[in-house]
Amino acid sequence: MNLIDYIDRGVRIRPNAPCMVRSDGSEIYTHASFSRLTEQIAAALHTDGLAPGERVAIYSPNDADAFACVIGVIRAGGIWTAVNAASRPIEIAAFLNLVGCNRLIYHADLSEHIDELLQHVPTITSVISIGSGQRDDLALDTWIASADEYRPPHGRNPEDIAVLAPTGGTTGTPKAVPASHRQLVLMCLAHNTHLAEPEPPRYVCATPMTHAAGMAAFPVLAEGGQVIIHRGVNAPEIFGSIERNRATRIFLPPPRSTHCSHTRTYYTRTFRLCVISCLRLPPSLQSASLKLSTSLAL
Repeated sequence: MNLIDYIDRGVRIRPNAPCMVRSDGSEIYTHASFSRLTEQIAAALHTDGLAPGERVAIYSPNDADAFACVIGVIRAGGIWTAVNAASRPIEIAAFLNLVGCNRLIYHADLSEHIDELLQHVPTITSVISIGSGQRDDLALDTWIASADEYRPPHGRNPEDIAVLAPTGGTTGTPKAVPASHRQLVLMCLAHNTHLAEPEPPRYVCATPMTHAAGMAAFPVLAEGGQVIIHRGVNAPEIFGSIERNRATRIFLPPPRSTHCSHTRTYYTRTFRLCVISCLRLPPSLQSASLKLSTSLAL
């Protein structure tokens, strides 16, 4: 099984359920409408001549259309090149050069940084903009409107690489870590089997979803759950969202988890999983993080 087959399970079991929602709980896309958008993006990539295994970066703050581009790239047979929009452009450029990135889809809110990125990454030959900004690049809506009909690629191999993600840089210059379709499906199955939630998960996504937090959304989509989109980590807003949306999952790197766990006590009766992305977690932070959830994954 490849990752897209597994993610599409959510469309089959809950097509009309909310998929991407705002922090106030309002719906952006259902599973069916979100899936259609990812297919349109995949079709546009095919129309543009995307070759299997081409590297495509999504550079954006947390945004439903940007995450649809992530899924669309993988659906089309490309390799999603994960970048952290909070990083400096020169750091992002170094990673894109390392992996030989071929295409860039960026959000108009970050358009002021695109000239610098393109100057330092000569391998990028295609640039698409989500929304309109300071540049005249082809807009996502126009791009997908002119695409051919979507046709699933043939001969997908579970061992094909789906994602290239950077390491954190704690051991020197960030390196590229490949993740295959099989590995990502197993990750999703491990999450969902371990939790055995009585209803579809609701995931607060506040850290960059074009980076590691996006991978934590994959198992949520497969269960027909909700991805609750925040732009940044603000503890009162996060805990308010958890209660308002009856959230069950969150993903936080150590500095953000420290910030949240050191705030006053919040009532989180629905919470089932807190994922902390680090190699070793100090016991004090483990204890604090367990205030958020009885299930802690490192």
